[in-house]
Parts: sequence; structure tokens; C-alpha cells
Amino acid sequence: DWQALFSVLGCTSFWSTTFNLLAYIGLLTFTAGILYKPRQAQLFFVGGLMVWAFAVYGNNPIFVGAQTIMLLASFMRLRGAQDATAITIFLTAIVLFSMYFRGDIDSSMRWLGAIAAICLAVGVAFAQRLSGNLLFTAGGILMGWFAYVVNSPPFLVLNVIFTIAVLYEIGKSLSVKKSV
Repeated sequence: DWQALFSVLGCTSFWSTTFNLLAYIGLLTFTAGILYKPRQAQLFFVGGLMVWAFAVYGNNPIFVGAQTIMLLASFMRLRGAQDATAITIFLTAIVLFSMYFRGDIDSSMRWLGAIAAICLAVGVAFAQRLSGNLLFTAGGILMGWFAYVVNSPPFLVLNVIFTIAVLYEIGKSLSVKKSV
């Protein structure tokens, strides 16, 4: 039944359908950044912007915080900032402290989401390196778990597909290193 499938995917009204579709397109765009290195910074930024819009629409502070950090990190990579890694870590700390002091991180499950956000954001800063991909994997798994618990199908799907793409990239890079 199509109606049940759309409901599971979060498409229950005009606006939820619009923002969920935006999230899924953003997911595919962001994930393409993992697989297509020459345009990684652009794909991360464009996909991140779409997913950030969905996060703001959904009003979950963990998703908004995580996507804000990833969007800022992607923007700095896109701009070619020399100190993008240091700035990303600094902005991650500011966003997380802000979320904590506003009371947005108030349970063990939200702490899990915050830790996932840290892994994903710092992963963007170290993208195209094994350490970045390992952080992406940890963040994707943790954020997927968080999305499952809070019943956010777009973020669950996003993180499952994203984590599979990252694991594929890790496997590819390890097989290249073995053959060299």
C-alpha cells in the first residue's frame, strides 16, 4: 500500500513530503560526495544544505546541531580554508556547548546523538583520509541508531546509506594499499 509506505517515509502532508523529499535528495547528494572525490566539497555542501533544511523543519535540536556543524565544515572545505580542521573542531565545541546550555542535550539518547554529531563533523574536517572515514562510520552508525530511536526515517535512511558508502570507500582504500 503506497499510503503506508509514504507514511513510513515521513510523507504525511504537503510540507512533510516536501521536506522529506528534500532530505532524501540531500542524502543522495551528500553520499555522492563520499564516492566522487573531485567534487566532494561541493556535494557535501549542497547535500548538507538540503538535509539541514529538513532538520530545521523537523525541529529536533540534535539533528539541527549536527547538520549545522556539518554544513559549516562543508562550507569551509568548499572555500578551501587553510585551517578548516581547527575551525570545524572549534565550531563543533561552540554548537555542542550551546545545545547543552539550552537544555537540548538532556538525556543519554541525546548525548548519543551529540557524540554522533561530533564524529560526523570532525569526519568532514578529515574527509578523504582513513581517519575521516572511520569517524564518518562511527558517526553514521550512532546517528542512525539515534534516528531509529526518535523515529526519523529520513535520518535513519541517510545514515544507513551514508555508512554503507563510507565502508565501501574504506574497503576500496584498504585494497588499494594492499596491492601497492
